[in-house]
Amino acid sequence: MNKRIISVLCCLLLLLTGCKGQKKENNDQGTEAPVLSGNISLYMASPDTLHPLYTKQSSNIPIYNLIYDGLVYIAADSSVVPQLAESCTVSKDCKRIRFTLKPDIAWHDGTPFTAYDVLYTINLIKDEENPTIYTNQLSAISDVKVEDDLNIVIYLDYPYTRIVNLMDFPIVPKHKKDIYETPCGTGQYKFVSIDSNKSMFLTKNTLWTLGDMPIEENIEVKITDNDTTAFSMLRLGELVAANATANDVADIGFLDKMTVLNYPTLKYEFIGFNFNNTTLSDLAVRKAISAAIDRSKIVEEAYYELGIPANSPVPPSSYLYNKDADKVDYSENSCTEILKEGGWEDGDNDGVLDKNIGGVSYSLATTMIVNSDNQMRVKAADMIASKLNQCGMYITVEKLPFEDYISRLQCQSFNMFLGGVNFSQALDYGFLLSTNAASGGQNYMLYSSSDMDSAINDTYTSVSTEDLKKAYLQIQYVFTRDMPVVGLLFENNAIIYRNAILGVEAPCVSRPFCSINKWRFNKE
Repeated sequence: MNKRIISVLCCLLLLLTGCKGQKKENNDQGTEAPVLSGNISLYMASPDTLHPLYTKQSSNIPIYNLIYDGLVYIAADSSVVPQLAESCTVSKDCKRIRFTLKPDIAWHDGTPFTAYDVLYTINLIKDEENPTIYTNQLSAISDVKVEDDLNIVIYLDYPYTRIVNLMDFPIVPKHKKDIYETPCGTGQYKFVSIDSNKSMFLTKNTLWTLGDMPIEENIEVKITDNDTTAFSMLRLGELVAANATANDVADIGFLDKMTVLNYPTLKYEFIGFNFNNTTLSDLAVRKAISAAIDRSKIVEEAYYELGIPANSPVPPSSYLYNKDADKVDYSENSCTEILKEGGWEDGDNDGVLDKNIGGVSYSLATTMIVNSDNQMRVKAADMIASKLNQCGMYITVEKLPFEDYISRLQCQSFNMFLGGVNFSQALDYGFLLSTNAASGGQNYMLYSSSDMDSAINDTYTSVSTEDLKKAYLQIQYVFTRDMPVVGLLFENNAIIYRNAILGVEAPCVSRPFCSINKWRFNKE
């Protein structure tokens, strides 16, 4: 057989059994609370457009995802969960993927949903003259063809099975041309009206068949000028819930009668090194720096406990993560021992270690740049420098305006930097760690490894869960061996909600309000 039929979930993992999160307070004790009908009140920024593909306001996407469904969505453990798609078929050369759609799905106006709607949506996204926020992530697609109403085939320029993870975008209707003003989706809530200066109103979609029918009838999405206003409204009880970043949580302050429910993101914070720097290209130095960092303390004190300590770029929350391959334990003694074994010693008794390399004496005195607008990173950088300076190094933190910081990275005008990336849902590390990315991606470190290149390429051609785990395990092994960067953590976001709401479950990576159909008011 030329093709292997596998479900979307079997492409990457078995059916999601549940998302796990951390609550600072638990208000639902497992007993069924009385249901009180009312309006769930959320917020959005003043919309630039109501078209879910063309908005530039990323904070509004979780709201549009209540109206629209995707072919799939990504769970908290990075696995793929089917939504409009029922299954997919991957060709032997990994360059063709057939999606079979779930039958009997209707748009909010009752029109049947078909593969032609998927084709229409992908063609919109692929139109580079009128790009959407999803255009770049579908660059591997060369062509799309409809076989019948429930089957569509995606052709790729090169083998890239990870494209399945990137099919999490709103599918829009081919037959509706006015969704810029009047949204029409297949989602659990449908558009009613909008007051551009005040609120958008949604109501339960009684045609929805992709999950349990929502308990609450209506949602009022209040339109705000900025996040600060929205969180003030949440504090005053004018909103029942909001999606928040670590920075948001820090700014909100006292949370009376509210619960903070953490959930993992793909935002990776790390220390990068310039491999053209003789001192930092020494593996012993990078390993010593890694050993000296108390990641848990950084999460607690610099990132307000909204993070998961991590070294490798594979998230600990992901089913692809292997704990045994990511062993980096905090130990001040290990830092000193690693440097000593690597030939670093304080020969001139100035408190800073030195080493003779190629007949030249090098000192472990250097600088680390950080963008001054990110206070969490600034605090983390100061904590790291303080710790490293106790291990025989002398690290100076240089705090730069964001534009200057980026310019320095792009010109490789740095020794060390503290930065971060937001990985795509495909967990594709090519742009950061591949050799080619040193000239066209974000491999500012100029790291190069044929072993890492091979491991990354293996993730592009793996289909089964077993093969995927092997490929990502190899990435972790090579990463731990080479230490191209020193990972610190993956940031968490949080759902903050009023205690009057029950049924809130841990969000998935791409959809913070994915459990909203279970939300209900507690009349007590």
